[in-house]
Amino acid sequence: RYFAFVNCGATIREVVRYKLHATNPHLGFQQEFGIDHLNLITIHVAFAAFFVGTALGNQFLVKKHHSQSYDSALLRLLRFAISSSAVSSLLLAAHYWAFKMNGAGDERVRFMAMLSAAVSRATLILIGLLIAKGWSISTTLLDDRHIVFGVLAAVVTLSALCELHHEFVKDETTALFLYSSAPGTIIVLVNMFCFCWMGKCLFETRDEEKLVVLKGFYKKIFVGYACWYLMIPLAVVLAHVVSPWVRYRCVILVELTARLGLLVFLSFELWPGKLPSRVTGAELTALHSGNGDVADTGAGIEDHLVTNGSED
Repeated sequence: RYFAFVNCGATIREVVRYKLHATNPHLGFQQEFGIDHLNLITIHVAFAAFFVGTALGNQFLVKKHHSQSYDSALLRLLRFAISSSAVSSLLLAAHYWAFKMNGAGDERVRFMAMLSAAVSRATLILIGLLIAKGWSISTTLLDDRHIVFGVLAAVVTLSALCELHHEFVKDETTALFLYSSAPGTIIVLVNMFCFCWMGKCLFETRDEEKLVVLKGFYKKIFVGYACWYLMIPLAVVLAHVVSPWVRYRCVILVELTARLGLLVFLSFELWPGKLPSRVTGAELTALHSGNGDVADTGAGIEDHLVTNGSED
C-alpha cells in the first residue's frame, strides 16, 4: 500500500507531525507484518534449532572420538561459526517477535543479529582460505598469510558495509532488493573474486599433496564451497524473478540453507574420526619430509601416497 498527502492550497502555520501505523488484520497474530515478511519468526527459530543441533553434534563427535588433543584451530573456528549463526537466528527471532508486538521491533537487536551473521560468514570464508592453503592439514605453516588475511579483510569489510548500508541507510522498497542494487552487485563481485582465489589456492595445494586421500579431501572442500558461493548468484536470480511478496523469504531461506549446509558439510569433513585417520601428527611430518619410517605407523598410510605421478 502507498499513501499520499496533498496540500490543496491550505496555509500551514506549524510543522505537521504524524505517525502512520498500518496493519493486516486478516493475518491474525502476524497482522503487524507485511506479506513479504510472513512466518519469519518460525523460519529463524527453526534455523536457530538447526544451528544449535549442528553445534551439539559437532561437539559430541569430537568427544566420542576422544580426540580433544586434535581439537584443532579449524574445529574451533567451525564451532565459532556455528555458534554465531545460532545467535544470529535467535536474535532475529527476538526482533521479529518484538515486531509482532509493536510493529517496529528492536533495531539494536536486529543490528546485533546482522553482525553475528556477518561474523559467521567471515569465519566460514577464513576456514575456506586456511584449508585452501593446506594449513593444519597438509602443513603447519601458512604461506602468504598477509595476502590471505588481506583478502579476508577486504571481502568481509565490503560485504558488511554494503549490507549495513542497504538495511539501515537506504529506504526499503518492494521494487529494489539487496542483490538487485549497487551494494548487492559489489557483494557478488567481491565474493566471486574470493571464491576464484580460494579455488586457485585449493588446486595448487592439491597438486602439491602426496596423499591421494587428501587430494580427494581438497576436491570435496572445493565442491562444498562452490555450492555455498553459488548461493549468491542464485539469490540474484531470485531477486529478479520471484514476486515481491515472496522475494524476501525466498532469499533468506536460500542464504540460511546454504550456510547450514556448509556448516554440516565441514563438521563431517573435519570430524576427528575421519581426518586424523587420514593423517596425524608424526605421519604428516614423515610423509611430507620423505621419511622412510612412514611404513611403521601401522595405519597403512603409505598406500595413499601418489607414486610415479599417478592421479587419484
